[in-house]
This record gives sequence, C-alpha cells and structure tokens, in this order.
Amino acid sequence: MLRYTRMHEAICTPPAAKLMEQIMSEGSNHGLADSTTGGKWFLSPVTDVLFSRRLRPLLILSLYAFLIFPVFRVALFLVSREAVQNTTVWEIGVCFAYGFQFDAVVVGYTMLPMVLALGLAPPAAFFTSAFRRTITIYVTVVMTAVLVLEIVNAVFIVNFRRRLNWASLNYLRHPHEVATYIWKAYNFWLILLIPVLGGSVYLVYRILRNHCWRGRLTFNSPHKRLAFTAVMVALCVFACRPTFGHFPLRPGSETHSSNNLVNQTSTNTLFSLWCAGTSILKDGHDEEKFYDLPNVNEALEVTRTLLFLPGDQIAPMPNRPLRRRVATGRKMRDLNVVIIVMEGQSNEPVGVLGYGGIQTPELDEICRGGLFFERLYATGARTSRGLTGVLVGHPDLGGITLLERDEALGKFQTLPGVFAGRGYRTMFITGGDPDFDNMKDFFAAAGTETIIGQKEIGPKYAGAWGVPDEMIFRKAHEMFMSMGDEKFFAAIMTVSNHPPYSIPQGRTAMLPADSKENEMLNAYRYADWALGEFFREARGAEYFRNTLFVVVSDHGHGEYLRLSRAIDVPGYRLPCVFYAPGIVSPERISTVASQTDIAPTLLGILGGAYEHSFLGRDILRVRPGDGFALLHEDRHIAFIRTGRALVIGPVNRRRKPRAIPEMFDVTMFDMHPVAPDQLDSDEAATMRREMLSLYTVALQQYFSVKKEGIQN
Repeated sequence: MLRYTRMHEAICTPPAAKLMEQIMSEGSNHGLADSTTGGKWFLSPVTDVLFSRRLRPLLILSLYAFLIFPVFRVALFLVSREAVQNTTVWEIGVCFAYGFQFDAVVVGYTMLPMVLALGLAPPAAFFTSAFRRTITIYVTVVMTAVLVLEIVNAVFIVNFRRRLNWASLNYLRHPHEVATYIWKAYNFWLILLIPVLGGSVYLVYRILRNHCWRGRLTFNSPHKRLAFTAVMVALCVFACRPTFGHFPLRPGSETHSSNNLVNQTSTNTLFSLWCAGTSILKDGHDEEKFYDLPNVNEALEVTRTLLFLPGDQIAPMPNRPLRRRVATGRKMRDLNVVIIVMEGQSNEPVGVLGYGGIQTPELDEICRGGLFFERLYATGARTSRGLTGVLVGHPDLGGITLLERDEALGKFQTLPGVFAGRGYRTMFITGGDPDFDNMKDFFAAAGTETIIGQKEIGPKYAGAWGVPDEMIFRKAHEMFMSMGDEKFFAAIMTVSNHPPYSIPQGRTAMLPADSKENEMLNAYRYADWALGEFFREARGAEYFRNTLFVVVSDHGHGEYLRLSRAIDVPGYRLPCVFYAPGIVSPERISTVASQTDIAPTLLGILGGAYEHSFLGRDILRVRPGDGFALLHEDRHIAFIRTGRALVIGPVNRRRKPRAIPEMFDVTMFDMHPVAPDQLDSDEAATMRREMLSLYTVALQQYFSVKKEGIQN
C-alpha cells in the first residue's frame, strides 16, 4: 500500500512542484542554499564562491587551460632544445610571462558564454539535465579542441617554424590534398590517436558530468546573480585585453627575443588562428599596423632608385608609376622559353650551391653548363610565393598569397601574358591539382592558354600531391614536340620532392629508407633523376636547339631551415640557371638576386625593347655589389645585400623594444648577428628604408589593381 501511494504521488505531482522538492531536498542534503539563508553547515563567503556550482565549471576549464598551454611550451622547448641552447633564462621567463597574457585572452573569450549562462541561470536550471548537459558538453569540447590544436601546433612549429597561422587556415580550402598528405605522413599516429582521443573525450565528459555540479548553489537571488555575472564578465573582459595601455595584444606583441622559437612559443595557438582569420578578411590592409611603412610618395622615389637601371625610360600607366621601357640594344630573338620550378630542390643536398652534397648530379651539371646565379633568393616560404616571384615578378604579401586573391586575377603583368602578347603558345603544366592555391584561375586570367594537371597526365598514378615528376616531364616533352614550328612558353611545376615523398622506386640509386632523412634525400635523388631524363630526351628533339630553359627551385627546403631563426636567410638561397647550349654561354653570377629578377633578366636575354612593371631588374645589367633581395615569411621581412641582411618583425607598440639584433653578416652558408658596437647605423637605416619602401610599393600595386582594376 505504501509503495502504491508513493507511485501515485510521483505520477500526480506537478513537474514544477517535483523540481522544487528536488531543490529543497538536495539543498538540505548538500548545503546548496545561499549562505545567508543557512544550510546544513555554515561556509564563509569565499568558500561559497570557490565551491559554488555557478563557478565550478569555470574554474575547471580555466585551470585546465592555464595548465595545458605552459605544458606544451615546456614540451616544445624540450623537443627542440638545440634551437634554444643559447637562449637565456630571462628570455625563457619572459616567454612564459607573455604566454600567460595570450592564454588569458583565449580563456577570457572562451569563458564569456559560460559566465553569462551560469551567472544568469535561475536556481531551477541547475537541476535540469538539459542545462547540465549543455554546459558539460561545452567544457568537454573546449578542452578537447585545446588539446588537439596544441598537438597539431607542436607538429606545425617543428615542421614549418611557425605557429598555426593563415597558411594552415588556407589549407582548409583543399581538404583532399591535405587529408591525403596527413594520412600518408602520419597514418600510424592517426590510427593510434583517433580511438585514444575518442575514448578520452567520453571519459572526460563522464568525469566532468560528475564533478562540475558539486558544491553549494549560491547567488540565487536575482540581484546576487546579476552582481556575480557583472564581476565575472569584468574579469573576462580584462583577460581579453590584459593591459591598461593604448595598444592591446596582437601579433608582434610577443617579440622579445632574437630566437624565433622563443617568440613563437610566447603566443597562443587559438589567438594566432583568430588573428590569421581576421588578417585574411582585412586583405592586407592591416600591414601598416605591423610595420612603420613610409608614405607612398617617399616609397615610390626610393623604389624607383632601386629598380631603374641606366637607360630605362619611365612609361607610366594609371596607377602604375614604376612601369618602364627597356631597350636592350640587341635584336629580339623568338626563342621558346621553358621555366621549370622545382619543388623543394634547394639547400644542402644541392651540390652546386656549394654544400658539397652529391644528391643532385643532374641539376649540378646543368648549372655548370649554363648561366648560373649562385646567390638568388626565394621571395617566400611556399610554392605559391615562389610562382609569384618567378612568373609575376612580384614580392609576395602578408597573409594569403597573391595568386589566391580574386581581386588580382587578370590585373598583374605576368610572363605568360608577356609571351602571349608576342604570339607565343602558352602553357602551365603541374603534376598536382592546378586549382590548388588558385593557380589555374590566376594563370588562365593572366594569358595562359593551356593548363595541364594531374587529371590530364594520369590521375591513377597520383601520390599525396600529384603524379611523379617523370610523368610531368614526359607530358611536357610530348606537348613541346607537338608544337612543331610554333613558338611556345611553358611553366612546369614539379611535386615529388615534397613530404610525404611519394616517389617511384627503381629509377636511380637510393639510400635505405630506414630514416626520415634518407626518405627525404631519396626524393632529392628521384627529382634530380627525372630532371636529367627530361633533358636527355629534350636534347634529341628539334625544339631543344631553339629553347631557353630556366631551372629554379620554389623556396628553401623546410627540413634545412633553422628553427631558431625568424628567417633563415641562407636557407632561402636557391639554384637558378638559364640553360641554352650554343645560345647562353656558361657563367657563374655572384650578384645577389631575387626570384623577382628572373622575368626582367629573361626578357633582357631575349633582346629587343619591352615595357614592364616587374619589381625586379635584369641582373646581368646590375653591378655585382648592387644586388638585393626581399624575402617575406609570415610576419617577418628580410632585405639582403651582398654581405648583410636586415630582418624585421612586426612592430611591438606595447612597450619600448629591447635591443634585438636585426642586422646580420651573411655568407652563402650562414648568418651571424652584428654586434651593436659594430653596427653602422646609417647602413641599417638605409637598408630599412629600402626594404620598407619596396614592400610598401608591392602593397600599393595590389591595392591599386583591387580598386581600379587596371592591369600592369
């Protein structure tokens, strides 16, 4: 009878009454009432707050975040201890101090929705499963996301020397290629990580479900809830902007050391990703905040002095004040032109660069038989930046590459466009997906008639980034043979020397694939063999005798770039050769040059008169000591002269900068900071003015075509 009565009461009691019964029952059993109304025992106001159900989820999440971020900083330093071996204890301490500020920004923004939900919720909400579940899921998702991003970020820093940034966001536009690369490079760890991560998420959720909701339910009256919420929101807002100064935290605020890894570790992954996203949306207009750029008129005067050579005549177009007419004094030759951009074929394994390596005998032999530029530097750190330098003659900008900016389509002078205007058949051949990095749309709009990618070559043989180099060159050779007497321009982009190094076996002598280094060197060997095979076939073809070949790497190879340097200048020195036996005499050029110099140098060799607005020069007309190169990587810029390099990062406006070496003595193989007492301030000021002027003009060129739609 008693059992029936209880069942009847349970069924007939209204839900609201049942909920109030539960609140009163749990309140009396667990001390959940306000401290002012009494309870099973008395707790002090401080304890009330610390153990309040309204605060416990916030404490759990904030303590987790402020623990996990420093742990990963320590782990990065331990894994990359060689990169920080000359760093002082003071710099490491400042790194963690800055890191705490960046972490606080992330924690503040993450906490705001929880603060509002937990602070304003009425007492009854805390006894509904939907409310508890929502908060618990939110905390679980945030904790999991933080852990996964920190793991990915650690791998990204070790491989690319930068925190997750705009490039990582940009890769999301190409999920197939990126997913294939990640799977082939890290399949063992993914197989291990996915179930472990899934189980961990479930376990964390169960633990949080039990521990988030213990303690007293305080601040129950409306005015107390509002006061609690106001205080917590104020704390979150202060965390989001942890300074009373005029300038908030932003990229560059972490710069305090000459060591790149220390600076990169001083910031926060989520903060960096957020800034990268907003920077992409601003489309370059935030650059003035990062550097003390000169005004446009001053920058134009300095840049004109840098780029104009004796005999050049100004031939300006609207919004193109640097367009000039060049008269070579020689008859124009209608040679075929083939530019081969080699993926990653640079740094120590390239013997002709002087390191003594033996992995690239074919490339070395070609360089010895042509016009070889031994001090030519990349414009940036990605293939798309290299293509911009070589084929567009333009230093690339911060954020996304110029190729991927829709406003730039068809509005920049390019080598394919120049040769299309001369009546050449033009083509772009790549072993990967030509839609990657917007290459297809950009070069099609720039005057490229035929674009060939992996689908046209043989998609079933494609690796992570496309078909092997031998198939690319075979397709190119077939295309050139089919041209007959028609003159043609072709750009070839190889892909094989790129992680995870999906290369065919049995083509040339290989090292045992028992280490990551050997796998990489085997990719060098295979790419070099494929290049040699192409030239062996080409030499027997009719088109070879009337073709000028340009072979150049796209950028420095990441495995050989020092993690401790913001820009490892020697690591961006590339092999570059103009090769045409019987047409171009073998010679070694030691003048400092850039990928942006390739286009005007090529047009100069072909002779005749031409107009252009490339931000480069004909290096063969430049005195050996007057060469320069501009290199941009992430938010850092380097300007290289014959024996010096100036490297700058974003301006830190939040405090008076400490003395950080920016000027370096540079050889072909290394760079060393110039001691302050040996620094020529006039030289440094001149190089800084030239560097920032050239970069300002590069920005303005883009802003002009974006606004006016006028082609170079």
